Amino acid sequence: TATQRSIRLSTSNAIKLAEKNGFKSMAFPLIGAGTGRFKKEKLLEIMQEEILKLSNNIKIVLVIKD
Repeated sequence: TATQRSIRLSTSNAIKLAEKNGFKSMAFPLIGAGTGRFKKEKLLEIMQEEILKLSNNIKIVLVIKD
């Protein structure tokens, strides 16, 4: 099961790795929405907070599946 901490770490680690490797953009699924059983609304809030903290030089798209 996903936790707020695991979602934040997964998001921030992926962004840092992408920036380190010179990526200009990336897309994220909602981490933890499937088998992690986290509610989509809360996931969006958590991931957006991490993205806003870290994404200075990279375009990030959140992919939301209904």
